[in-house]
Amino acid sequence: MVDNRKISIIGGGGHIGLPLSVLLFNQGYKVNLVDINKQNLQLIKKGKAPFYEKDIEKHLKKTIQNKRFETSHVLETIKDSKFIFICIGTPISKKLRPDLKKFFNLIISVKKIMNNNSHLIIRSSIAPGTFRKIFKALNKNNTFTNLSYCPERVLQGQSMIELSRIPQIISSYNLKTLKHVKKLFSKLCKTVLVCKPEEAEMAKILSNAYRYMNFSIANQFFQICDQNDLSFEKIRRLMSFNYSRASGLAASGFVGGPCLMKDTMQLNYLAKNKKNLLKLSYEVNENLPKYIVSKIKKIKNYKSKKVCILGKTFKANNDDLRGSKSLDLIRILKKNKIKHEVYEPNLEKKSKKKINSMIDSSHIIVLATPHKEFKKIKISKNKVLIDTSGFFLK
Repeated sequence: MVDNRKISIIGGGGHIGLPLSVLLFNQGYKVNLVDINKQNLQLIKKGKAPFYEKDIEKHLKKTIQNKRFETSHVLETIKDSKFIFICIGTPISKKLRPDLKKFFNLIISVKKIMNNNSHLIIRSSIAPGTFRKIFKALNKNNTFTNLSYCPERVLQGQSMIELSRIPQIISSYNLKTLKHVKKLFSKLCKTVLVCKPEEAEMAKILSNAYRYMNFSIANQFFQICDQNDLSFEKIRRLMSFNYSRASGLAASGFVGGPCLMKDTMQLNYLAKNKKNLLKLSYEVNENLPKYIVSKIKKIKNYKSKKVCILGKTFKANNDDLRGSKSLDLIRILKKNKIKHEVYEPNLEKKSKKKINSMIDSSHIIVLATPHKEFKKIKISKNKVLIDTSGFFLK
């Protein structure tokens, strides 16, 4: 029998699933958070978030010892849930193609356990056409049609704020399912947009590809300006000051994380991997660490000098290393046997004295991730500063 108040979230201990779990709990639902990461589950049981997410811990404290909030690493616990969310990653292969074998296997496993009166909601980012394949696999002999695709679109670290503000896209081939899913999401956000699954898939993946390509434009412009001894960030500010037609140009810098590059390459796969803007954007963004090392190699006696890298995570003011271009930079420096030291304030705490000592003993400073803590750092003019984002521009 299905419990109409119970919602299971597979991948509930991750960046997408955990904020959703907490917000659904706040709406009075019984929440079953399912995740294979037992270490994360232990932290969540104590009311602690396994990663940075603004304001989430004050909500997690309310879930401790509450019978409406459960955590489990056992998939079978989903069987009596009214709604089941899939919030796991959808990786790409080394050849930059969608690799959905594990994703499909999980969904088939879920289908065997869940009740046919339950609703399965896919929240992961999937390439256009994937939903139809899943629907056909689950709907053999008209056995299951309660499937919907409702992609997340929030900024990592801001989920608790943005989930209620950003319009939620929902889609399904089943009108009854759409009605139930719309009612559910209407309790979480102000606006719900209904469309076809193919439109929802494309909207999600195009959004991420657009952002990734926008960053690549900025990174290409940065390199052109840098090669001509000009500051791209200063010029970007000139371009956009009271001039709306240039206001959408992104700042330059490393582009990492689990989604933007991956989804751009999924889209590129649909374009049959031809030489196009998607692939060129990939080359620009992925090669920025190599460009920085090429700049270092032009410095006289560079092998006798030490490089200090500021920041290691993939984005500012965060603790997530997934897809970090800083890590790529470190690997290239090691390969070229260039002495270096790294400071990441969101993963390790150092005293002000230690940080100043690190800066003083280095000849070259590379700002890899523009964390707000770095604004306090003073870099003398005798240091070589490589700042792709213009963070230290006065």
